[in-house]
Formats: sequence, structure tokens, C-alpha cells
Amino acid sequence: MPSSPIEQTTIALDDVRAIAARLLGERVIGVVHCGGGGNNRVYRVQTRQATFALKSYGSVELDRDRLAHEFDGLRFLKASGAGGALPEPIAVDRISRFALYEWIEGSVPARHGAADVAAVIELLGALHRARNAKGASDLPAATPHRPAPAVRPPALTKDRELRSKRPLAPVAYSPTTAF
Repeated sequence: MPSSPIEQTTIALDDVRAIAARLLGERVIGVVHCGGGGNNRVYRVQTRQATFALKSYGSVELDRDRLAHEFDGLRFLKASGAGGALPEPIAVDRISRFALYEWIEGSVPARHGAADVAAVIELLGALHRARNAKGASDLPAATPHRPAPAVRPPALTKDRELRSKRPLAPVAYSPTTAF
């Protein structure tokens, strides 16, 4: 089932080109749909000077605004010095739900090596340190708090079937106690 109307619609490349030109304030000479993305569409946008990534986010979901989380989160991380390996957020149109980012050339790796693991660990450390930076408390939580479902512990009976006896109380989780 689609999580967003973006999955059900196709955006004409001429419309994407016009949105990109408006956000950049310059002529766009090429637009290519990059594929993938179950709940957004990514386009490679080319101008005479540079290449950009343009994302279309679809409508705001009931539980969160993915455009705001991603764009504002990247802006915060870049400003706090924690976003060195992340794309620069360039411009946003919150009405049409498009955001423009720095294009980072690359490919999907076939295998992950020690350098990839080290880069992820470095990024996670930077993210952890940035949680106390100025502006961090202004960012929305990644997802709204939802109570955990009650878990029923299995009990082994004489006939060796697993059966539930009574529910456990939900375990409270707080992002501030996760580290």
C-alpha cells in the first residue's frame, strides 16, 4: 500500500525543470529521473555550472513531515559541523514539497569494507555530539512517541506448545536515555 500520493503520481520532467529553475534562480539544461524511492522522487538537475539533486516528497504524512525532517535536519547538521559527508541543503519549496540538495557523485557499493564501517562510526559519533549543539532542541523528534505494544511472554506447556499466559507491561523508551 502506498504511504504517500507521490507513489501514485508521475511528475512531468518539464514541471520538474521549472521547479528546479525557480529554486536555483538559473536556467536548467538537463533533468533526469534517478529512479528508486518508494516515498519520494529524486532527479539529477544540471545547470551550466553545477549538478544538483532535486527531491519531490509528496504530501505530509499523518505522523511526520519527511521534507522538514530531512531538509532542516541536514541544514542543522551542516551548521553544527556534523554533516561533512552529507549533502548540502540548497533550497526548499515547502508548498510544492520539493527540496534541492548538493549532488554527490557515487554508486551503490557491492560490498562494504573497513573504511565504510569507519565512516559510519565517525558519522554516528558526529550525530551524537551534535545533539547538544545550538538548535538541536528545535528539531522535531524523528518519529512521534508511540506506546510499545504489550508483549506476551511464552510459557512452555506439557505438550511443548508455546502459549501466552499474561501480557507484560509496555517498556517505555526515551531517546535521551538511549545513549
